[in-house]
Amino acid sequence: MIIEYFIKPTDLSKKEFKEQLTLYNWDLIIRNRQYNVYSMHKCYHCQGGTGDNNLWCIERDKDIIPENFQPYEGDIINDIWGVQITPKPHFRKNGVQSNFECCITRNKIPFYEIHGNNFSYLYNQSIYVIQKLNDFVVPFHFRNWKTEIVDRKIWWRERYPAIITRWIQPRGCIVIIPDDKEMVKSFDTHQQKEFIETESVHFPATRWEKEDFGRDFSEEREVLLDLFDPNINWFRGD
Repeated sequence: MIIEYFIKPTDLSKKEFKEQLTLYNWDLIIRNRQYNVYSMHKCYHCQGGTGDNNLWCIERDKDIIPENFQPYEGDIINDIWGVQITPKPHFRKNGVQSNFECCITRNKIPFYEIHGNNFSYLYNQSIYVIQKLNDFVVPFHFRNWKTEIVDRKIWWRERYPAIITRWIQPRGCIVIIPDDKEMVKSFDTHQQKEFIETESVHFPATRWEKEDFGRDFSEEREVLLDLFDPNINWFRGD
């Protein structure tokens, strides 16, 4: 394909203009307004160190006409993230102790909390967490990212089928429950009887030992997990 640089959307005919548009489901917010990002296959507005760029953006509610588009030169994956670190010193028996509240924000909304009492640690950790978020199995830069989490079927501790029921923000946690239909397939006779009587599987079953969950153990079927918990396999495939 021959790239014709610096062709503007307004240089195209109406038919050509519509044929060039490809919408990306990116969650771009500028000055509290939602924008749509499109690629236009002929309309490259820059080239150089960052590569060839044919991305254009338009306010979501505006008419899809060439005059309303403007070049987009941001990094959509990183543009959504921010960091808030606020000093929160507090009194202790021996005096005042330094402390901070740190939160990763997504489009300026608190998203994932990081805890610590050292500014340098929290700053470096926030960079590390943002990188993990960018590389995560869920595309957080998409508008519909929550649909990739809630109701998702996962493996818990490699062998237990579970379902994510909730996303808790800004703690950056998920809530899981056992996948009843899949769990009962491996139940013994006693467990099968209990399931028939209760019509649900509870975590305190013999294969869900209390010591495995620590403070997250619950009598109410639910387990609270950090987003990056290493015991989660996000790909169950059924």
